[in-house]
This record gives sequence, structure tokens and C-alpha cells, in this order.
Amino acid sequence: MVSVTTLSIVGLAALVAPGFISVLLATTIGVVEREPSRFKILVASLISSLLIDTMFLGVYQVFYSPVTSLGQLESIFFTPQFRLDLVAIYFSIAIALGVVYSLELIYEVRSKVQHVLWSRSEYRRHRRQPWEGAMDDASVVRVKTPSDARIIGRVSEYSRAEKPHELWLDDVYWVDEETDEPFSDGVTESIVLLEGDIERVTVLDSETESRFGD
Repeated sequence: MVSVTTLSIVGLAALVAPGFISVLLATTIGVVEREPSRFKILVASLISSLLIDTMFLGVYQVFYSPVTSLGQLESIFFTPQFRLDLVAIYFSIAIALGVVYSLELIYEVRSKVQHVLWSRSEYRRHRRQPWEGAMDDASVVRVKTPSDARIIGRVSEYSRAEKPHELWLDDVYWVDEETDEPFSDGVTESIVLLEGDIERVTVLDSETESRFGD
């Protein structure tokens, strides 16, 4: 026979597990560039579990019956028998929250809000580091290499999260260092520049200027 202590531990685990599912789903789909500490993952998972449990109990009380005590939580999924429908609702909420987290990571909602708030301050501080601040809106850049070559191209991707500075450029032109005129044989579809290939980057055009400059 299952003891009350064992049942309580199992019930507690069931109430906490969905939060970890949401956070795991978010970091898998959204791709976290900075590896969070275990403590942050634990805190985020516990907070997520609290949100999921609150939403589930709200749905349960609206469509089924009131929950009047903490002890009742352990019997919800087994009254009058194992309730597969409630389990489906419970984990659907966890998955939905994980998707919301993923969208936040993909579209960098928090970072954009931070950027807006900092843009109104007299202090000039980027939310991550100067490299990312310069590349955020960069559309076309000119790169000087250690060998004194000049490369102009459209920014397709750039490294983030304090990783080595690397650039992926499309529509690439190798240009004269004096006039910026492209060499006749200096057209390349795309190129990836590693940190050792980059000595200086000049932003020639930005997305902000493209939207509001005309």
C-alpha cells in the first residue's frame, strides 16, 4: 500500500514537473545563446510550475468543481478514476507556456524592451556588448582584414553572447582600399569571416536608416 509520504512526494513532483517541461521546450526551440546556470533554470522552472498550476486550477474550477484544500490536489487526477483528459489539459498548458517562452527567445522581446528603455536614458549602454550593439541594425558593412584587404557585404548573421566575433556576409565585394571600388574579379556570393579575419568593421548602412532615411 502506498504511504501518505510517498504519495505526497509523487504529488509534489507532478506539480513541479510541468515547469521543467516548459523551460526545456523553450531552450530547445528558442535556442538559448548563453547557457543559463542551473540555479536560473531551477528558479525559472519553479516559477513556471506555479503559473501552470494556477492556470490549471483555474480551468478545473470553471469546468469541473471547486478546489478547497491543498490535499485535494493529489486526488484530482484520480477521481473517480485516472483522468487522462485532465492530464492532457495540464500538459497542454505546460507546452503552451513553453511555446510562449520560445517565441520570446526567438523574437528577443525582452531585449527589445530593454533597448527601448535604455534608448530614453542619457547613458549609452547596450544590453549585451558593443559588438552586438553595432551589429543589431547593421545592414551593410565594410571589413578590414589583418592583410589590409577591404570587404563590403550585407550582414546575414553575426556571433552573439560574448562568443568570438564572426560575420557571415552576403553579396560580397572585395574593394580597393582607397576608393572602395570593387575589383573586377572580387565579387563573392557569401563569405564567413572568423575573428582572426576581422581587424575593423565599419557600418555603411543600417536597417534603421533604410526605414527612415528616405
